[in-house]
Amino acid sequence: MFPFLAWFDPSSSTMKPFLNSWLLLSLLSSGVSLKCQFCQDTSATCTTESTQECQSSQDVCVSAVSEVTMNGLRVSLSFKSCLDHRFCQAGSYTASVEEDVHIRTQITCCQKDQCNSGAIQLPDPKKLVANGFQCPGCFSILSDRCGSKGMVSCTQKEDHCFNLAGSIKRSILNGRSAFQGCTIAKACSFKKEAVKAANQVFGAQISQADCKPAEKVSSPPPLKIVE
Repeated sequence: MFPFLAWFDPSSSTMKPFLNSWLLLSLLSSGVSLKCQFCQDTSATCTTESTQECQSSQDVCVSAVSEVTMNGLRVSLSFKSCLDHRFCQAGSYTASVEEDVHIRTQITCCQKDQCNSGAIQLPDPKKLVANGFQCPGCFSILSDRCGSKGMVSCTQKEDHCFNLAGSIKRSILNGRSAFQGCTIAKACSFKKEAVKAANQVFGAQISQADCKPAEKVSSPPPLKIVE
């Protein structure tokens, strides 16, 4: 037999290694799914972790922690789960929704089994200094609507105004909420993906998600420095 025809002969010694490799790859691609740590907690350290087997469309493990600072009081929220990599936008994010209400968030993504285990770390907080931009600001945790209570001074790299509202039907975040204020440009650049991610992880129904560039003011009002 001509050597190249051996690849088409299942009984040949040349063909067997090829078939074995093909079968192994087929089994791996069809029968093994990613496993991630799953947790939703009202703290910065998800302490109730469990292992979650991801759906076929979910190919990354995500970890996220948010901290809300209000009048010096800090409240944290963290979660870990499976996610479609298209919706996972890793990085640091900040938002200012009132002069004394600020949010900072850290998101990480990885692609190995249970790679999102362990503590979720927020970067060290920085002093909040007004940068000359302003946006309408408000927040509500009881309704998916909130009327602006006035202009809020943007801080650090925040140069966009956002308006986010909706409801969450599962997890520790059950209920309606609405936010308006300042955020960074990156947070606005993937709002469609963020809406899909929120729905996939929390069962969120987003009723509004808008962003626009913030306006620069000539003399921003004084902002209380937050350590």
